[in-house]
Amino acid sequence: MTAEALRAARQALGLTQKQMAEALGLHWRHYQRLEAGTHKITKRTALACAALSGAPVTPARSR
Repeated sequence: MTAEALRAARQALGLTQKQMAEALGLHWRHYQRLEAGTHKITKRTALACAALSGAPVTPARSR
């Protein structure tokens, strides 16, 4: 899951970053950094986001 996909999922749910962070069990600052792309999105976070939004999870490509 990319930062852009994470942001799109949150926006589709109509949630603020703080609300999304709470729903995922994350601190809001950490969530902000995930959306900004400065922190890596873990498999756990991607799966939790997919469960909330009903979106499929696609693996990130290795560099």
